[in-house]
Amino acid sequence: MKITHMIGLLAFAVLTASAGDGGFTVRDISAAQRWPWAQTVDIEFYLAAPESATKSTLGAQFRIDATVKGVTKTLTGLNTTAVFGEGYHSVQWDPTADFPDASLRGASFNVVITNAPYNYRYMTVDLDTGNIAYYDIDFSNQVNTVAYKTRYMAFKYIPSTLSAEWQAISGKDSFTLGAGDESAYYQSASDRYREAPAEVRLTKGFWLAVFPATVGQLNRLGAGTDTNNVGSAGHCTYEALRGADTPGGPYCWPQTTAVDPAKPLGVLRARTGLNFDFPTEAQWEYAARAGTTTPHVFASDAASIRSWASLTTAVGTKSPNPWGLYDMIACRHQWTLTLGRSADNTQDASFCLHTTGDDPVGQTPTYTTPYRVTRGTHSGCGSSDNVMIRVTRSAYRYPQKSANPGEKENCGARFALTTNHP
Repeated sequence: MKITHMIGLLAFAVLTASAGDGGFTVRDISAAQRWPWAQTVDIEFYLAAPESATKSTLGAQFRIDATVKGVTKTLTGLNTTAVFGEGYHSVQWDPTADFPDASLRGASFNVVITNAPYNYRYMTVDLDTGNIAYYDIDFSNQVNTVAYKTRYMAFKYIPSTLSAEWQAISGKDSFTLGAGDESAYYQSASDRYREAPAEVRLTKGFWLAVFPATVGQLNRLGAGTDTNNVGSAGHCTYEALRGADTPGGPYCWPQTTAVDPAKPLGVLRARTGLNFDFPTEAQWEYAARAGTTTPHVFASDAASIRSWASLTTAVGTKSPNPWGLYDMIACRHQWTLTLGRSADNTQDASFCLHTTGDDPVGQTPTYTTPYRVTRGTHSGCGSSDNVMIRVTRSAYRYPQKSANPGEKENCGARFALTTNHP
């Protein structure tokens, strides 16, 4: 019997990483044939997942290339559905399909990650089961439907400032947080102080919810019983969604990243195995601007603002911003993780200013009733043209008490998931 596909010794190879591999790496690639009783080749490799993709709900698709006597082919007949989580994975290959007449002695194999989660632009979470699915950019044509405002929560991937995507837009690897001189829109001189610009780098990409959290979505995470309500959720304190914001306590950001397991964010983490949270203030503004540098995302006159700002609690009724995010402005105040004031008073001198640097997280509160920054204003801002024009700017920020916000009725949120991939 002629053995045409004998490998004999283990064949080792290194990863050939595809662009946008989502932070996945491969090592310990080996191949061995079941000779003499079969020609099937077992190919094994170790998939090392990025920090945010170590759970079983996040997977990566792959291909395997083999080089035999100088000829390289992508192997066929493999089961290359997504492999999940970190660890060893193996596939079986019939060499007669790709190299019917060649000896495989000395063959080498490369495992190439072809569709890691962060190649996709959209991610959805089934709020009932925690199951996650990924979609390409064409998903934008169907995301604005009832299903993704009730049972599912849809997220858009926002690239870091280190990404080629951002640098093609801006020509730099940083982002200007805050405003320049927008004095024409200020209510008082103190607005210039609290919106002073800072140059920051967001070194990690992140997923941000396409819509503010709806009543139906939060109720599926334990907040209530009406699970089909598509209106944006109001009356949401920071603490009701995340946990007690007690300085030195178990859920006080950024001292700890933990959240109360009984709160909606805790339930979402438990169901998915992933550390969803509020965005930081820098992440929120970066996503809201979507590459724009003007005071307003689309226009600055009252009529134009009304054409794109929500001015309603219903989500998805107006056009999204350039990155596909709906209702970033003038739907609800949206909580961020960033501390808003350094002391429990309303004096501008205590306002926590923007800081420069990489991935700013803000200060840790040291007083008993912390303020956290809310962004995005709310539907009530349409009371007058002057107010609406002032508060619908991308740089507008409004700190509120995390346990008892001054505008609780209009406070809501959208969730985020930070990755370690640009």
